[in-house]
Amino acid sequence: MINLLIVLAGLVVIAASVVFGILNPLRRGPTIVGNQRIVPAPQRHLLGGVIGIAIGGIIAIIGLAGPFVEVPAGNVGVVTNFGQVQTVTLEPGLHIVAPIQRHVSSEELRHAANRLTEMVLERRPDLVTAEFRKADRGGKVMLDPSRNSTGATVVAPYSPRARDEATVSFPLVQEELRRTDPSAFTVGTVPKLLDRKGPRAWSEAEREPPQRIPRALLPLE
Repeated sequence: MINLLIVLAGLVVIAASVVFGILNPLRRGPTIVGNQRIVPAPQRHLLGGVIGIAIGGIIAIIGLAGPFVEVPAGNVGVVTNFGQVQTVTLEPGLHIVAPIQRHVSSEELRHAANRLTEMVLERRPDLVTAEFRKADRGGKVMLDPSRNSTGATVVAPYSPRARDEATVSFPLVQEELRRTDPSAFTVGTVPKLLDRKGPRAWSEAEREPPQRIPRALLPLE
């Protein structure tokens, strides 16, 4: 709503500048003062009108860029810089963002995660599942798009778990899954295992350039 008001304010400035700064001076005829015939010089007024139009245009462009973003109650705004998701999030309320660099859309992110899950399930139903209960997964890999929802959490690699053995979340490659014992990765053992394929693959993934979410995963406008 605020962005729309900014756009309307810019249009009002443009209209006023056109009427009072350009059209009215051009319509003005010569005036007689005493015995002298004075023709008004509209150049100054025209210049003011042009400047007013430029200012109004700038105001309208700012409004169209959407610098004010409102995050609804119960949601968290996801901030991206040139397509890369940032660690900072926006709490419910009104915020001002840099429109050229940032975009806030928790709904689009959630929709993209759901759509990607659907596509993978359609292509490899023999390998993945979206079943929440472990007993219903049939040995398949679970894809959980709900981790992109408001308030959801994930376990980052190398995160210690609240267990007596102090086990640690550890990255693995596909061929290691069937012959891996989760209890082997603890606070004491993990520092000696960082040269394995999993940690190397994770490090390579972190160094990859930022990617934009494909348009096919976003909701139709």
